[in-house]
Amino acid sequence: VRCKLDVLADFTQAAAESAWRAGDSFGFIGCDERLRRDWLLPPTRRRGLGSLLAQRLRRLDPQGSALGLTEAARALPHRRALVFLVSDFHLPIADLEAVLGGLAHHEVVPVLVWDRQEFDPPRNGLIQLADPESGEQTLVWMRPALRERWRAVQAGRRVALQALFHRHRLDPLVLDDGYRADAVSAHFVQG
Repeated sequence: VRCKLDVLADFTQAAAESAWRAGDSFGFIGCDERLRRDWLLPPTRRRGLGSLLAQRLRRLDPQGSALGLTEAARALPHRRALVFLVSDFHLPIADLEAVLGGLAHHEVVPVLVWDRQEFDPPRNGLIQLADPESGEQTLVWMRPALRERWRAVQAGRRVALQALFHRHRLDPLVLDDGYRADAVSAHFVQG
């Protein structure tokens, strides 16, 4: 989780600085189980905002799921906006469908923040797993058969997400190797 928060912080800081340099507004909506008022920043052109948000995000101790994303559309301006939907997208597909449906009026870029080990766990040995929604931790002995089942489930999840994004005509940006400005730029040049 800590690594994902660092990627989120880096991405947020870069997006805010990019908006400021372009003369655009930048806003932020944070969610867990619900829309978080303490993480709600209306669009502004204030300089330096990205670094302040990044510092707060690096200190965050996330709790629960991101189901509050279903409320995020109501906090957005009514005029069409560029929305970076940043998440690990571990919510159920039906909930994600509702989130994307609520954002249909906007230009949405899903930003998938993943850790490669989520999809390719170690071959053998004891590993500690954290439920992405509850945060509950458990120890599991990873053996070859379990590893292959794990990889098959995760591959199916990726296919389901790709189908979801395709239905909504969205081109997701995958950050599974940390935040890299060149990878973000390449996504928009190719798209």
